[in-house]
Amino acid sequence: MRVSSPRNCIEEQQVAVSGMLDFIRRTSDAVCLTAAGRIARRAKSFAARASSWSADRLLEESRELKAEATAGAPSASLIVPAFGLVCEASRRVTGLSHRRPQFVGGAELAKGRILEMDTGEGKTLTALLPTYVFALTGKGCHVVTANDYLSSRDAEHARKIFELLGLTVGFLEPDSEFDDRKAAYLCDVTFGTEKEFGFDYLRDQLRIADARAKGIRPEVVQRGQHFAILDEADSILIDQARTPLVIAVPRAEQRRDDRLARWAWAAACELDPQADFENSNRSREVRLTRNGLSKVVSRVKPTALEELRFERLVRQVESSVEARRHVERDRDYVVLDGRIEIIDESTGRILTGRRWRNGLHQAIEVKERLDPSPDDGTAAEITVQSYFRKYEFLAGLTGTARDVAGEIRLVFNRDVVRVPPFLPCQRKRHPTIVTRTIAEKFTAIVRETARVSEAGRSVLIGTGTVEDSERLSAEFERDGIAHELLHARHDAREAEIVAQAGQAGQITVATNMAGRGTDIRLAPQVKNAGGLHVIIATFHRSRRYDRQLVGRAARQGDPGSYRIILSREEIELARNKEPGLTVRRFANLQRALERRDRKSRAELLKSEETRFEAAEDLGLDPVLEWPTAA
Repeated sequence: MRVSSPRNCIEEQQVAVSGMLDFIRRTSDAVCLTAAGRIARRAKSFAARASSWSADRLLEESRELKAEATAGAPSASLIVPAFGLVCEASRRVTGLSHRRPQFVGGAELAKGRILEMDTGEGKTLTALLPTYVFALTGKGCHVVTANDYLSSRDAEHARKIFELLGLTVGFLEPDSEFDDRKAAYLCDVTFGTEKEFGFDYLRDQLRIADARAKGIRPEVVQRGQHFAILDEADSILIDQARTPLVIAVPRAEQRRDDRLARWAWAAACELDPQADFENSNRSREVRLTRNGLSKVVSRVKPTALEELRFERLVRQVESSVEARRHVERDRDYVVLDGRIEIIDESTGRILTGRRWRNGLHQAIEVKERLDPSPDDGTAAEITVQSYFRKYEFLAGLTGTARDVAGEIRLVFNRDVVRVPPFLPCQRKRHPTIVTRTIAEKFTAIVRETARVSEAGRSVLIGTGTVEDSERLSAEFERDGIAHELLHARHDAREAEIVAQAGQAGQITVATNMAGRGTDIRLAPQVKNAGGLHVIIATFHRSRRYDRQLVGRAARQGDPGSYRIILSREEIELARNKEPGLTVRRFANLQRALERRDRKSRAELLKSEETRFEAAEDLGLDPVLEWPTAA
């Protein structure tokens, strides 16, 4: 008789549990979608009746719904007529009517769920439905998008539709004045990025504290955190979870900060990697060993640094080591106009105005031979994750939510539901190619791209860093292959480049910027030739990043395909940068990194909750009076 080993038993149990969870999720989705399907049929019928109404009748019906909503009518009783009105208004303004998946998705959003919808399935149209329902309450609905360009575009699209129904739409223009921002928040619907909403919240908290101290009524821009609908919800709730939103205050120590940053960089360059510092098991943070601390103590310091506390010296040296060994130019940041600009790993976009903390930003400035900027103090701070937990009602859409469904449910108490596509997916997956070296990988990419584009198809190549995209671009130029390059340095041309990416023979080399919020429309001849071909040319920490890029191909039932092309060299480099990981297979390494990142986010959330509780016990404001760092 064959006896299973303990390891095999555990693996069998894990497979069984995984299968059971998948079954439960599918069953749950089916139940949810059946109920939503009934709403969809009724809403579509209502829209058909409304198609014969005059514009005045449409507006009058909308005003009656708003009166019911402000009087306290439950949103569930308003959904069918509200959805029908939005559908008809959209048809009149844009020529686009809502289809069944969009009605179904809207119904699930109205219940406070996170939707997974494929690229090209009409997430923008879907989001309009619950946005209108919540806007009817008069409390204001916040629609949060991935970047300022998308916020502006979607706000303009929504404004034309909602004006027909008597609602107002505002947009949070970056760096706009107080009165303009307040006017945007007074609208029924307000569009903006998570950064704009979060920083306005922090500024309002500072205004409230200042007014309280003066005994006057505060002037604020926001009306509270009532309703929020998030586009690219997993990017905001998961990938940005650890991002602190910080309002800094200048310290009168700029000259000393400058000397500290330069002295610490020199000290970091003298440390022995084997004996003087070690890396955190779950992040790139560095901690000096006893031997390293001894070297910092004994190193000669300028007179201006003698009065500094030892812990601040150590923190700056550790940040300098981190900058030297773990933070890479054109992967983690770019240098633009003499400034360090941080790149968002998940989107490839520049995080304008964001700064690293604890002296890391200054260390990188020294590394790049720039003058160190002041290491500001903290006036107010909150993480993106904690900010969105303040909303009374939260819902969202994305193309990649199922992989983080458990974390979303645990942290935000929101279920994830997948809405099936309107048409069957035609996407083809080609076998993964793993070359020996990075140079061989680029050769394989150029060869495959040339073959596919010559057949009249368009090609999108997703790279991990600005440096990789420029290296691949150089390979194409060497072979005389025309192409477009899209990364953080070229973001001003993003809309123009994406608009051309679906043309016959078009080759687009892009960082993760092309993975979210972009809809590549194919020319008819490209569809006939086989559609868009996506090449994933980098090792991503998360499968969701791969899925976002893959989702650019085969939208709305179009043909399309994708292939992953990697090298053993880069997989090994990625593994070596993660202390404590011994897995070697590509997929296993991805899963291990996802678990590590998930644990890191959980630890941060627990730490912040503890900080908030401690502040409240002491009668302090955790946002203003209990900063995590000076």
